Amino acid sequence: MFCLCGNPSENEETGDCASCGANKRKAARNASKKAEALKFKRRIPKFSKKRLKENTEYNRESRKFIEGKQCAVFPELKATDVHHMKGRIGYADQWARENHVTLLMDQRYWLPVSRPGHSKIELNPRWAREIGFSIERSEIMK
Repeated sequence: MFCLCGNPSENEETGDCASCGANKRKAARNASKKAEALKFKRRIPKFSKKRLKENTEYNRESRKFIEGKQCAVFPELKATDVHHMKGRIGYADQWARENHVTLLMDQRYWLPVSRPGHSKIELNPRWAREIGFSIERSEIMK
């Protein structure tokens, strides 16, 4: 008796030769591994539910904040961004902590800027601190 590939059959039940039998067993193992991997595979979200809620609120508030304002760095340009003078993570002071106002949402430390103005602040941190566009982060409460 011969296998479908033309080699002599070694298994009387399936009629497969040694090579075809090994290939079938390997395919079955791989299919089992893929099924197992898919069973546990889950996409990790970019943001937590809490952070998604914060981002939604921030987007709404920041749009309102810059509406109709000019850039603090280049006054001839319209403001398009919000620069966080003290950063975005943590709390500015005890009042902010008690009222759950993170630096991301603390408008006391927001500065309306254009994209070129924002880039200038980010590329020249010493200059930005001297002018008052950035505040030292060492005082931030975690």
